[in-house]
Amino acid sequence: NTHLINAAKNCYQSHQQDCEARYRRRVGEKMIAEKRRLESEIGEELPLEMPQEGGTTATVMIVHPRCLFVSWVGDSRAVMGLRVGERLM
Repeated sequence: NTHLINAAKNCYQSHQQDCEARYRRRVGEKMIAEKRRLESEIGEELPLEMPQEGGTTATVMIVHPRCLFVSWVGDSRAVMGLRVGERLM
C-alpha cells in the first residue's frame, strides 16, 4: 500500500511540475513580455502576480454594424481603444 501511495504522489508531483513549466512557457513568459511592452508604452509600472491563480471572469464584446454589445461577469473589465494612424483614441 505504501508503495502505491508513493507512486501516486510521485506521479502527481511530476505532472504538476510539467503543468507549471508549460504554464510558464505558454502564458507566463508572454504575459511578462506584454506587461513590459505596455509599461513602456504608458510610462508606468503595472501590477502583475505570477502565476495567475483563482478567479473566473468573462468579458464579451459583440460588434455589430449598428451597435456594440458588452457584457461581463466577475471582477474583470475591458478597455476598448481605436488606433487611427498613429493616434490612439
